Amino acid sequence: INNIDKVKPQCSLKKNSSPFIERLGWFKESVTVSFDTISDVIYSANATSGVRDYSFNSNGLGDNKTSIQYTATNGTTHIGYVVDKAGNIGDCATSIKLDLTDPKAGTITMKKNNNSGASISNGGMVNSNVYISLKAGEDEGSVTSGHYTTKYIVKKGNSVVTDSTSDSNTYSEEGNYTVVVTTTDNSGRTNVNTYTFLIDKTLPTCGDISGESTSWINTSRKISVGCSDSSSLCSKTSFERTWTTSTTTDFIIISDNAG
Repeated sequence: INNIDKVKPQCSLKKNSSPFIERLGWFKESVTVSFDTISDVIYSANATSGVRDYSFNSNGLGDNKTSIQYTATNGTTHIGYVVDKAGNIGDCATSIKLDLTDPKAGTITMKKNNNSGASISNGGMVNSNVYISLKAGEDEGSVTSGHYTTKYIVKKGNSVVTDSTSDSNTYSEEGNYTVVVTTTDNSGRTNVNTYTFLIDKTLPTCGDISGESTSWINTSRKISVGCSDSSSLCSKTSFERTWTTSTTTDFIIISDNAG
């Protein structure tokens, strides 16, 4: 009997992550590379020696290592080797793109009424409409899969009022607002920035008045008035003013934190 097999065996590799997340060939976490198919090729009629062994190490044929965990950075090519019983060695390859760095989250700018209005800081309280504008995030790190999307969700209390990628929006109703900006890269990694603001267009209410009197004195007189506000709260618990001359009608201005 004269058995001759001169053809290299064949193999293919597959990539898996758990949970599997891939966009445009990019992965966001460790990837397992494993053999998908392994076969010997028929050289002539019924002439195949059959697979003897397979490995990810050409020098390690004989260890039957069927998978490898990949945790490095972008661009590494993994090569699998398969040898048949005649000693022919075949190979197969796959390249992995891995992005292990979260993107830089997008930001919003908040202003009173419109884009020309005064800036509002994060957590600000105002008595006007609030205009917000979005700046998209970007991917970061030595290896980047690229920016995929930046969106923002606006809640008034517990109710979602906006879920959008638009450049800007304006809000006029009174209430507490939360804005969450989420940036996603092409590997599926995300990062967020969170903002809050309060719109209070209702005037505060005057409370108890103390210090006023119709009796005559020869010194100055200080009068104070309490304040209540259920939204942005009063900027002080009471407001006072001192008079040095007689008056029958005058006023004390009270204010809340929204202005």
